[in-house]
Amino acid sequence: RYSSLLAMFHTLAQTGMRKAEVSLPPKAKFDKSRLSMLNVKWRIGGMVYNYLTPELHEELTRKGGYALLRPPPSKADPFSLHWGPCTIYLRYSALEPINAARELAREEIRRAVDPAKRESAPLFITHDGSAWRHGDLAHIFQALIVAVRGLERAKSVSMHSWRVYLACALLSQGASFATIQAMLRWRSEDALRIYARMNDFKY
Repeated sequence: RYSSLLAMFHTLAQTGMRKAEVSLPPKAKFDKSRLSMLNVKWRIGGMVYNYLTPELHEELTRKGGYALLRPPPSKADPFSLHWGPCTIYLRYSALEPINAARELAREEIRRAVDPAKRESAPLFITHDGSAWRHGDLAHIFQALIVAVRGLERAKSVSMHSWRVYLACALLSQGASFATIQAMLRWRSEDALRIYARMNDFKY
């Protein structure tokens, strides 16, 4: 589960996915509103592949490429009409500290999911292969923050902080409001103005 969690955190940092897109509420069943293996394709050498083989993974590490992530339906886009067709391009890098494509590729090879079962296979899983639950994910996230930064810091962050992080990081790099709004999949600028804050270095 920690291997999958690592891939999840890299993905959250680069995509700002909502907690509801990567985990389940209590008693909910896994469905198309959550990220599955089917939501990921790969572009290597100008070709698009539905899944990675060990040979393609080797080519990805040598030549580079992209993980192509299709957003699932969300509360801002319940029928996947607005953001569903907008592919998220995650460039592969072996060296960048935060790199979702690298971690997703590693997980795909580790899990070796049957291509026919990709739609029913959660993209991020716990130790028994099931999807993460909101409560379990929040608990382990808080435990990790306490271990790294202490209890006081843990009180001020949550799984939603990944979206805030990405909005602030994009703003600090000079991204336009329109770009940030598109990358975080917000339908209006209202949420953007709340979450995209100038950091101390940029200020």
